[in-house]
Amino acid sequence: MDMNIVVISKLHLIRQSLMQRLKFLGFNVYLFSDMQEFLPRFNLVNPDIILMDGDGAEKEWKLLAKGLSNVKKIIIFILLISAISIDSANEAIALGIAGIILKPFNPEEHIKKIMEIVHKNRSHELKRSAPRFYPDIEDRGTLSFFDSEKKEPVNFTLINISKRGALLHLINPLVKEELQPGYRIPDAELKLHSIELDVSCTVVHRYGQYIGVLFENIHTGKSQLYRYIETLDNNIFGTVRLKGKW
Repeated sequence: MDMNIVVISKLHLIRQSLMQRLKFLGFNVYLFSDMQEFLPRFNLVNPDIILMDGDGAEKEWKLLAKGLSNVKKIIIFILLISAISIDSANEAIALGIAGIILKPFNPEEHIKKIMEIVHKNRSHELKRSAPRFYPDIEDRGTLSFFDSEKKEPVNFTLINISKRGALLHLINPLVKEELQPGYRIPDAELKLHSIELDVSCTVVHRYGQYIGVLFENIHTGKSQLYRYIETLDNNIFGTVRLKGKW
């Protein structure tokens, strides 16, 4: 996804809870306790999304919203707050706030709401028929197969995965132009976490060294893969399910 999201909150629980969930959805997450800590790092972080806890910081979030109106880049600003008057809510909308989420903080419910707001504002980037999950670095999987025609092994790093397919990064060989939409991989080995699977898949898109594949069939390890994905899903969204496509 490669989108930068900034979380500003005095509460460690809120910052860490959002970090642990949003990183598995592909966001680069940056945590700050207040505006004074964040603003000097604004250009370095280059946020696409700002999620700010507005409790006790009404002056700050209004100033930030006004300041963002002068930034050429479109930044999605989401306000998390315990209570807000109708007048303040209307003012927030007029200042360009993309969404208001009411506390008490409920990570499962609020992750769903955050994704709905981001999807609404960046639908061309985030439209998905199923969530894509980005494993931790230590769990980052691989996919490999042997090209019998060219007599060479082909290896990828796994970037994200769903029950339907995956995004892969070609690491060996560095150049393999035939990996274009429609290219079929009839027999590949996918390793993820402690799971090893035999899969067949088809390339559906390519951008540079990044290749998107759709699983045709998961010959072995399907139940283990589905359990892994469902565990991630439950940890992020709990029993709350997203409706529609995102």
